Amino acid sequence: MKPVLLQAGHHMRSKTNSPIFGILTQPVPRAWLKDERVNDEGWNTYVESSHVEWLQAGGARVVPIDYRQNDEDLMLLLSSLNGLYIPGDTKDTFDSEDFTYAVRTSLDWVQNHNMQEGNHFPVVGNSYGMLSMLKSQLPDTSFFKPLDLDQVHEALEQNLLQHPQDTFIFDEVEGIHLEALMDHVTFYNEASVGITVGDFDYIKALSVFVPVTSYNNNNEQSRLAEFVSTIEGTV
Repeated sequence: MKPVLLQAGHHMRSKTNSPIFGILTQPVPRAWLKDERVNDEGWNTYVESSHVEWLQAGGARVVPIDYRQNDEDLMLLLSSLNGLYIPGDTKDTFDSEDFTYAVRTSLDWVQNHNMQEGNHFPVVGNSYGMLSMLKSQLPDTSFFKPLDLDQVHEALEQNLLQHPQDTFIFDEVEGIHLEALMDHVTFYNEASVGITVGDFDYIKALSVFVPVTSYNNNNEQSRLAEFVSTIEGTV
């Protein structure tokens, strides 16, 4: 398995005031197929508007990327963008092999881009989208474990696993301010499965990613038993 992101320092990251981010579309959830409108219109892929609004609030322009398109068209579109956002609103997305293939193809392109161009191409995964990024690098899904019921469809506190300056997500935030923010902000979790920090660190195939945050389990258990909530590529 090829690494996703090669070494590229923070000073190599491309800067733009209005980046263009692609959002990978998702397969229509099975539950939606009961709606006559979905069948009548032939809808089979979608983009959740909340993801678009979130990226636009940060100043990005947004382009949908159909996960079903062929490799050549997918890579051509990626080459015209400044970053990629991989959502995951239902487990149907995580279970889709076609979606996982599109994620794997995208990450392979990112690796080649970073090696040849030297600029960091950001890839952000959300919920089952993040898990799909991990799944694309693993031979099986045996390391994914069910979360406790009180952690599913709940707003959860986050724990920082890296020094802010060692991440792309938080490197422009002072550590003391970030710790205060993490103490007061919760993030809504939809995923019913995940991977623990301990397993993440153990699996060699995942060394191409860095776990940035985990869900606070509010117990006396080791941090290694917490579930990873945010990842980014090797920096």
